[in-house]
Amino acid sequence: MVKDKRVYAVILAAGIGSRMGADITKQKMLLNGRSVIARTVGTFYECDFIEKMVIVGRAEELDYLKTELAPYAEKIHATVVGGATRLDSARRGFLALPSEATHIALHDGARPLVSKATVRAVVECAVKYGAATDAGKIYDTVKRVDVNGIIRATLDRTELAVARTPQVFDVEIYKRALQNAGDGVGITDDNMMVEALGVELHTVVTDEPNPKITVPQDLKYAEFLLNEREAANV
Repeated sequence: MVKDKRVYAVILAAGIGSRMGADITKQKMLLNGRSVIARTVGTFYECDFIEKMVIVGRAEELDYLKTELAPYAEKIHATVVGGATRLDSARRGFLALPSEATHIALHDGARPLVSKATVRAVVECAVKYGAATDAGKIYDTVKRVDVNGIIRATLDRTELAVARTPQVFDVEIYKRALQNAGDGVGITDDNMMVEALGVELHTVVTDEPNPKITVPQDLKYAEFLLNEREAANV
């Protein structure tokens, strides 16, 4: 299904990572001896159904990214400077795609534990339906809370999922979504732009951990998961 398509990944690694409280950005942080961004890009590099990648980074980190990601250079189509917002960065990544691209797979550079199986499942779903996203199940009871911190409703968790990445779209759908997004105020992921078009967006829901490195404890959790994964492969 995927072999006759040209799927390009856009790896978004232009965030400041202020919530980490560190003196380096989270993409530079080490996870069991390898940088977060190298682990992320390495996974997509190993996906034979991903044609090439566009890396979106901070202007001051472009030289670092080119050096750090040199082992994967064969599949890196371009490295571009990100924008002031996630939407700006995603747009710049999209504009760097070659005309041959049929699908765009957007992924957070700070999600280094995504598996090749998950990437494949989301890509195959998007090739079939036009738009798909990785999603996580919710097991906690979820409440809707007002601005004063008062619980106003209990939501049905069977109808809820946590949106993660990769988020994969037919390039024509994504192009229309960008054109419709305006300044992008309030947009926190690419799914929201596609939803606004009225396009049906399919979820690939799994139990597989795919954490985003946002705060210090996330790095510790990722290290734990990585150790578990490596031990299981011994």
